[in-house]
Amino acid sequence: MPPTTPLPPPSSLNRATAREFMSVLFRRKAIIIGLFVVTTATVMVLALSTPLIYSSTGRVLVKRGERESALSPTRQVYDAWEEGLGSELEIVKSYAVLQRARQIIATEHPGENIAIDGSRVDAEVMGKSNVVGIAYTDLVPRTAQVVADAVVRAYVEYRETDPTVQYPKQFFDRELSQLEGQMNRLEDEKRAFITRTGAVDLEDQQREQIGNLGLDQQRLSDLDAQLTESRTQLRELQALQTHADVDLPTLGFNPNETYTNEAALTELKRHIVDQQAHVAELKERYTDQSPEVQNAEATLASLKELLAKEVKARFALTQSHIDALAARRGAIAHDVAAIQSGLQQMPSQARVIAAIDRELASIKLRYDDLVKRVNDAKTTEYTSKPATVILLSPAGAPVPRNTRDYVRLGLAPAFSLVVGIGLAFFLDGLDLTVRTAGQAEEALDLPVLAAVNERRRRRAG
Repeated sequence: MPPTTPLPPPSSLNRATAREFMSVLFRRKAIIIGLFVVTTATVMVLALSTPLIYSSTGRVLVKRGERESALSPTRQVYDAWEEGLGSELEIVKSYAVLQRARQIIATEHPGENIAIDGSRVDAEVMGKSNVVGIAYTDLVPRTAQVVADAVVRAYVEYRETDPTVQYPKQFFDRELSQLEGQMNRLEDEKRAFITRTGAVDLEDQQREQIGNLGLDQQRLSDLDAQLTESRTQLRELQALQTHADVDLPTLGFNPNETYTNEAALTELKRHIVDQQAHVAELKERYTDQSPEVQNAEATLASLKELLAKEVKARFALTQSHIDALAARRGAIAHDVAAIQSGLQQMPSQARVIAAIDRELASIKLRYDDLVKRVNDAKTTEYTSKPATVILLSPAGAPVPRNTRDYVRLGLAPAFSLVVGIGLAFFLDGLDLTVRTAGQAEEALDLPVLAAVNERRRRRAG
């Protein structure tokens, strides 16, 4: 038997040579080169088309919670750290803060067209702390720094004048103004009513008017008595004056009256009586036609005529006195009627004033309560703020964000070569065509004794 040729070790059957490795690369060179070119072109396009942006950042410290005392700066925090600072980050990007930042830019940089894009405002917590970084990115470095500084200042101002916790000045001023207007209106209404009716202090006025009414009624009664007496005497004297056999009467009125002179009348009557006696005496001695008697009778007639004139004048004065008494009585009667009318109207006036006073007292009570609440709100504002923001650093110099890192740009094509080679070997492993001696030995499980080198065939011209 011919000797048996020993088989090579198993490891030599599956060993791939450098020739086979290179042949795989040359067969799959389209995949490798194509992936490299596509990756390199994509990286270059993205790097060259992405604009260079700048970012400016400022930092603030947020002290949260409620103060334990008005005399102590320490605070007691009730909410979670993540939740509280997360809310602060959203406030930084809120409409109110951005609107205030626009006002700051318009005031400090007039004429410059600097717009704020809310999507470019960023805020983040600096580590495990209460420090918040506020940044703004823009293509122009100066714009990034100006806007970032305005947003930081606007956020600090917003927290200092937070409308959710600050003293509601507009609300309290409006309410106080309304109550003051109502009180002024009621006071003016009460003043006008008192001026129109004269009702100042109705209880005292009522007591005073009742006393005046009693006095006026007493005076009115006295005047009625005097009028009745004077009119009666005047009628009687006028009636007696018509009788020829009755001596000329005198007025027996009160001698204290200014126009009464009873002594003069009495003296005049005494002279008349004496003259009558003298005439009688002369008639006894002389005849009626004697000059002495004629003269005496002429004198007596003159005295009687004087007495008649005096009595007539006294009658006229008495009538004038009666008219004066009647006028006084009319005035007093008018006062009595006015007092009675006023007393009748006082209950209704008292009800009106009492209603105004009740409403005024109610409004004053509300006003006092509101003033107390105003003071409480001011105290709460300055002693129990939920958060205080302290500016640590303003917006710094802008820093470029997307710089071109050439090392990373070079790594992308290099990794594409590695991926292309791996993909080439993967696809070559899926191909079952036998091309090399190793593949033949592996497929047949027999050794290869000889191999014929490949020759390139020249095409006939």
